[in-house]
Amino acid sequence: MRTKALVGAAGLAIALALGGCSAPGGAAQTGASSPTQTSAPAESYTPGQSVDTALLTAKMQAGSDSVKTMHVTMTMEGELAADVVGDVDRSNPDKPAVSLTLTQKSGEQSLDYILIDGVTYISDDGAKTWTKDASDTSVSGAIQQQDKYLEYLTKAVYTGEETVNGATARVFELTVELPSDASAELGGYKVWLDEHDRTVRYQMTSTVSDIKTVSDVTNSKFNEPVTITAPPSSQVTG
Repeated sequence: MRTKALVGAAGLAIALALGGCSAPGGAAQTGASSPTQTSAPAESYTPGQSVDTALLTAKMQAGSDSVKTMHVTMTMEGELAADVVGDVDRSNPDKPAVSLTLTQKSGEQSLDYILIDGVTYISDDGAKTWTKDASDTSVSGAIQQQDKYLEYLTKAVYTGEETVNGATARVFELTVELPSDASAELGGYKVWLDEHDRTVRYQMTSTVSDIKTVSDVTNSKFNEPVTITAPPSSQVTG
């Protein structure tokens, strides 16, 4: 399993699952130069209706800003097929903390991943040692730059309601057109928002370094206590 590619794909999915989508300076943008679609109050949306992209991104940003911690469950299909479970702590937005366990679906390999204070630690196959990497920004960079991805939201369509985590969520299909020089390609983008406009589920097809991955992410336990710590120094190498 290509560790960096897997961690990078997971980081991108987590960043977008947080739902942050404001442009720099906090102003929501769309990537299209044409007028935005006709908007309507959320309670009056009908399946198949186009939604004002600026309004939706503003709502998603407000929902994202309210989330400091969350539990993440993710399924990744494709060349990097894996199951991912873990926690995210954005109490310090400049230095998000992440703890993940990534298990390859073939059973070939698994790894534990910790990001804290800007430093990455990876333990492979349940080993009792951790490799330290202060230069790896695959996850922290994705989370910190989450607002960049959805600057290029060009279309949003409301598709109805579904139940996620035992509660009703509104479902939107989104079209994101990134510039040609972007490090990732996005497609099949779909979000489920709860009553507080927080992203409770998210689906995405991404291509990073020519590796295509389909991710399905569920977020829960918003703002519940999370403890993420660095491994004992005696177990760290590198």
